[in-house]
Amino acid sequence: VVYFGDSMRSDMFPACSFGKWETVMIVEEMEGEGVPRANATPSNSPTPSEGPAEKKG
Repeated sequence: VVYFGDSMRSDMFPACSFGKWETVMIVEEMEGEGVPRANATPSNSPTPSEGPAEKKG
């Protein structure tokens, strides 16, 4: 069984704690939950060493 939910607090925690289910969380979706990111760079913007995708070939 794979359980997908949109709230870490009301979907993931009860499924893992009370139901003893394996859960999968998508890290990008956690940004809206107020979870701090490990990387300060936004996921869809290039890092300083990267250029636009057109220049990469």
